[in-house]
Amino acid sequence: MSVPNNAIQEMLSFVVPRVQAHHAKWQHQQTEFHRPFLLALSGLQGSGKSTYASQLALALEHEHHFRVIVCSLDDFYHDHDTLVKIKNQNRDNGLLQVRGQPGTHDEALVSQFFESLTAGIVKIPAFDKSRFQGQGDRVPEEDWKVFVPSVDNVLDIVIFEGWCMGFKSLEKDELEQKWESAQKEPQTTRLSEDATFPTNTLQNHPLHNLEIINDNLRRYNTTFMNPANFDSLIHLDTEELANVYRWRVEQEHNLWKVKGTGMTDASVIQFVQDYMPAYELYLEELQRKPFIPRGSETASSTQLRLVLDRDRSVLKYEEL
Repeated sequence: MSVPNNAIQEMLSFVVPRVQAHHAKWQHQQTEFHRPFLLALSGLQGSGKSTYASQLALALEHEHHFRVIVCSLDDFYHDHDTLVKIKNQNRDNGLLQVRGQPGTHDEALVSQFFESLTAGIVKIPAFDKSRFQGQGDRVPEEDWKVFVPSVDNVLDIVIFEGWCMGFKSLEKDELEQKWESAQKEPQTTRLSEDATFPTNTLQNHPLHNLEIINDNLRRYNTTFMNPANFDSLIHLDTEELANVYRWRVEQEHNLWKVKGTGMTDASVIQFVQDYMPAYELYLEELQRKPFIPRGSETASSTQLRLVLDRDRSVLKYEEL
């Protein structure tokens, strides 16, 4: 897929002034390495977040001459052995039987990455999802990308993308309330859509299992996914949550055409269902409130929300 040029320009109009203000502030800091502008990019699965991130980076580099690196939360998964250990220790929790959920990322490695942004050489980990029959494993460190800053090679922007970037953990009573409400709803989408694409899946999971994911997310929010670590966030959202299923099915169909292999529609639906509980729990907050609080009522917005339709066309832009 390609990102419409008008969407790129909207994002540039949002990001560039904030990057310039950030650099102006850091010019007065007496430090060897200035912290780059940290842009979180949160996107529903299948929304095209990786494409958005890479094309935005190219525009920032070519049109505004910034030095940019793009990182994915996916590249900070635990190594294969640790993922297997997590899976075996949580056999009764279906959400932790596959990688992706909070709790399957190497928090120490991500924190180390963020610390390196003001300490010199920046090493960018990578994760190979094809290893171990699709279970995946971390790429050897000698094969990681490396950014070496210097007077003539200053890192201006880091775009950090991920499906759950910007999610905030819930208080215990709020989590319980959402789970109890879900028990009373039929397992169909909330907009009278095809029941093949359920967007009410909390009822399929014991409350305790959701509490484990929520506790993991709370820990993320106090370490690497702390709002204080970021300067702005771009959110790729949709008018219908069921579109996540459609987008992923479409992506898999395209993979079949290109490589002659991929998941069946039923497998894709099951795959998305493993992530749906997090959308049900945390997406509403990200839609209503900025992940990064404004400094004051008159301060610039910190979040840009792009609402996509079924075809991934942008319906509207909203600043928070």
